[in-house]
Amino acid sequence: MTTIKISASCPYEIGDKIVTGREIHPPELAFKFPAAVRTITDIVCQYSAQTGEAVFLYEPDGRGPLVRLEAPPRKKKRK
Repeated sequence: MTTIKISASCPYEIGDKIVTGREIHPPELAFKFPAAVRTITDIVCQYSAQTGEAVFLYEPDGRGPLVRLEAPPRKKKRK
């Protein structure tokens, strides 16, 4: 077994309120939540050692499947 160290920054925190009502999965797994304000209750980081990609999955309102959300635009750091 190989040890892997990763550094990933999640765009949301537990307890953040989000508005859903759009497709939140890749097309092959697509489904829609009714438009509503939801609270993030769980966050999972899925990391691929082959590609080096970190994906964050979220559980809205403490029930249902883990979903992948589009990350909000990041604020640019001033130099």
